[in-house]
Amino acid sequence: MVGNWKATVTTFMGGQEAKSEGSSSNKMILGGRYLKSSFKGNMMGMPFEGMGLDAYDNAAKEYISIWVDTFGTGVLYLKGKMDEKTKEVVYTGSGVDPMTGKDQMTKTVMKQIDDDHQQMLMYMIDGGKEIKNMQIDYTRVK
Repeated sequence: MVGNWKATVTTFMGGQEAKSEGSSSNKMILGGRYLKSSFKGNMMGMPFEGMGLDAYDNAAKEYISIWVDTFGTGVLYLKGKMDEKTKEVVYTGSGVDPMTGKDQMTKTVMKQIDDDHQQMLMYMIDGGKEIKNMQIDYTRVK
């Protein structure tokens, strides 16, 4: 996942589908323990920046993901497991929705398609029901 990536973003909000583009620059930090991702693009017609930290927690034996961005001041905190067959990490967790001010349960699926392609699917969980709200398709910039 280290490197520079072109991102094609599709959002699904209120029954409306919108597309935008962005870029992500990913590098390992702190002795190779964490992957730091810096994302820039446009979402819903506005400039957007985000930063993530991803790692494998050796003590807890699970993946962790932390995300912050310019749409709010809260932190999305997720934990997940790798499915070796599908090459997906399925994360679940929560953060405060900046639109409602309430805690929002979230499921995120990260799939490594090959060395040059990956995909992120994000679902909001409402009353136990998963609602797809975003898909990001990444292509490595060479």
